[in-house]
Amino acid sequence: MGQGLESLWNRGQAGLAGERSIHAVRARSRRLPSVIVVMAAVMLIVGCLSCYRQTRLELNAAVAEKEAEAARVDNLKIETLRMAAQIERLKTDPRAVEALARQNLGFVRRGEIVLRIKPDSDSR
Repeated sequence: MGQGLESLWNRGQAGLAGERSIHAVRARSRRLPSVIVVMAAVMLIVGCLSCYRQTRLELNAAVAEKEAEAARVDNLKIETLRMAAQIERLKTDPRAVEALARQNLGFVRRGEIVLRIKPDSDSR
């Protein structure tokens, strides 16, 4: 009779273990969609952050390029104004024409003596 009770006891324990494992499997299978949703959300967030970071870097580069071009345009406007003033002076002032001819073309007036001084080879 001891063996009969023992085998009955073992079968009951096996049944309980089977029920426990079924409950465990069911609990795991209920958690699986939640885990999948959480993982998908994490991957989506990481993808969005990566895209945002890349877009931000491109925007910063474009802003820096725009500022550099704006500075270049300002410099060109100043240079244009300077050249326009010089052109106006050359149109109206004969001394400006003379100074430009002397400076750039080496012109001299009749009777002037030009002295050219060569640098010493020792000073170099």
